[in-house]
Amino acid sequence: MGVVVGATALAPPAQAAVTFIVDSFDDRRDINPSDNICRTSAGNCSLRAAVQQANASAGGDTIRLTPGNYRLGYVGGVRQSAATVDPADNFRDLDITSSMKIIGEGSVIDGGRFNSVFEIGNASTVELYDLTVTNGGEDENPSSIRGGGLNIRPNSMVRLTRVNVRDNVTTMQGSGIANAGALTVVDSRVEDNRNLSPLSGGATANGGGIFNYSTGLLNIDRSTISNNLSFRGGGIYNDYGEVTITNSTISGNTARNSGGGILNRGDGTARKGNLGIAFSTIVGNQANVSGADPQKVGGGIANFSAHVHMGGSILAGNEDNRSHLNAAFAPDCHSPDTSRFTSHGYNVVGLINGRCVFEPRFDKTGSDGAAPLDPHVGVLTYNGGGTATRKPLTGSPAVDFGSSVTSSGLFDCPATDQRGVSRPRDGDSNGAVFCDSGAVEIG
Repeated sequence: MGVVVGATALAPPAQAAVTFIVDSFDDRRDINPSDNICRTSAGNCSLRAAVQQANASAGGDTIRLTPGNYRLGYVGGVRQSAATVDPADNFRDLDITSSMKIIGEGSVIDGGRFNSVFEIGNASTVELYDLTVTNGGEDENPSSIRGGGLNIRPNSMVRLTRVNVRDNVTTMQGSGIANAGALTVVDSRVEDNRNLSPLSGGATANGGGIFNYSTGLLNIDRSTISNNLSFRGGGIYNDYGEVTITNSTISGNTARNSGGGILNRGDGTARKGNLGIAFSTIVGNQANVSGADPQKVGGGIANFSAHVHMGGSILAGNEDNRSHLNAAFAPDCHSPDTSRFTSHGYNVVGLINGRCVFEPRFDKTGSDGAAPLDPHVGVLTYNGGGTATRKPLTGSPAVDFGSSVTSSGLFDCPATDQRGVSRPRDGDSNGAVFCDSGAVEIG
């Protein structure tokens, strides 16, 4: 039987928060989901049983996992029917309806390709630490799944710390994560998630890594979004929500249509579709360059009827369909209404071509008719810290180009870079100390 820390011979009152210690990798449900004792028919505490008990409480419980691989829908390596594992809604996902904290200790939660791994709702506050969320999606009915790894409902608050959301597959929005709540992603990775909609795409085939929509508030800090695939918004698709990205790397993402790294969409007002990017690196993404489709634009960022504010960042080395068509389609940034794109300075941009507004006095940019500005950054790899980054190389225009002001302002030099290395530093050894543009500080 799983240990309940803080319990006595009598079950604690419903309002008392407890810690459930998960000691079984099998996916069995709790025999009595409201008695505050995590216990399955096998006499142990499974992850599902712990979640059921935490859901039944007043909130604030902690679930601590024994390190290992938790494969939803399986007992003893044998696949179970949905009715056996999860008779309440006949799925095999983990439904979270109350506030709780799950500490993974490096564990892997494998969705078994049945459904979303986590579905979070009922205005709950959920914290996930030190785990991997993978193999979400549904082979049996893939068109019904939004958010292969996590599906976060409106009014819920979720924080991911040192979490890897990877290798989830859907044909709906948000193969890695779909968010309509308030999601904070810190020191985490969202990688290798894929949307398998046909090449023709459609309204649902958006957001390979993260689909942030409607009431969604998304904050990404010291994290990497990489190698995700979808029809639009390969890394991130922001649909009428609000997104802030700081000290983070977006690289290697692909959209079959527009917005390889990020697609930002709004309704033309200041209230819907806001994207802020500070001291981040957006390099090596592509809006699929095959064929002659004028919609394949914005390899780095595509912005439609929405607002972008960007400072201290690298936006270069991305690709779109411009080599096949009119040069008006810029590979790094495409914003048809340039008034909706605001530079806060200290950006390093490969090629703008009049499609996004950067300020030559305060930004370094390439221009049409000349070679794009090379950011001189390394490949995506581990350069210290828990997430992969693209470190500036010797001679990079990003070195010591950022602000020297260190404060809490979004576009001021942050205290550390994505890896946790202190900022600012004298990266070019000239005696002057400035922040580097992008997510990584050298020197």
